[in-house]
Amino acid sequence: MREAAEGSEVARLGGDEFAVVMPSDSTAPEAEAFADRLVQALRRPYRAQGTCLPDVGVSVGLVYERGLGAEDLAQIVDEALYAAKQAGRRAWRRGTTLIGRAA
Repeated sequence: MREAAEGSEVARLGGDEFAVVMPSDSTAPEAEAFADRLVQALRRPYRAQGTCLPDVGVSVGLVYERGLGAEDLAQIVDEALYAAKQAGRRAWRRGTTLIGRAA
């Protein structure tokens, strides 16, 4: 994960959930490429406490919007993450903005 997130801020939200905040000058294609790298990086086998973990699943919710408040950002990324989980392991989904949604 560290390799895939180079140049970004990574924070553990709790349990097995993490947030990655990319630099403010990142583009949408860079964010999508990051999501791809992260999914690929976590496909490799890992060794933890002497045990090989051959298959680590990952679901990524991606939001690429500027100027969102924390609550809106959290809502959109949560929906994107849920969609990625519904798609199966090793998937990412991009969240949609709140513009045009019913209040």
